[in-house]
Amino acid sequence: MGLVLLERRDRLRQAISYCRAKASGHWKSTMGGADMVPQYDFAGICQAYFLIEQSYAFWEAYLRLADLHYDHFFYEDLLDDPRPYVASVARQLSVEMPDGEFETNLRLQRDDLTEDWAERFRNDVKSEDLLAHLPRKVAPRNINNLARFLLKKQMRIGQA
Repeated sequence: MGLVLLERRDRLRQAISYCRAKASGHWKSTMGGADMVPQYDFAGICQAYFLIEQSYAFWEAYLRLADLHYDHFFYEDLLDDPRPYVASVARQLSVEMPDGEFETNLRLQRDDLTEDWAERFRNDVKSEDLLAHLPRKVAPRNINNLARFLLKKQMRIGQA
């Protein structure tokens, strides 16, 4: 079994992307559809940010405590050069690294709206109570939510 920990460096923009995707239904940069403009949601971005941080911390701690070997990548690095990820998967599957160039059609979903929201959020943080927006429940780490995560569907909060 091979494991990969894939994370984002820019957690604020990841939280903004999550809030926008949740509101618009566009979960991937390759998705088309209506250009619905979601409304800025300070509380939603706070909650997403806290959940993202908790999730990364959980998986890192779990992998360390279980003494499981894993390869660690940052999503942003792989957009321009996915070879390290492909090499990791090839090694873990005990197959030869494929020859040639590797490209992905995925892109960061960042635009002027993302930058506007990031600036607005940084300003709001100075006057808002961050702790008032802590998530009340965390999505349980179970096989059903792992499948939902991999399929880019919203995870269910409820009984673990």
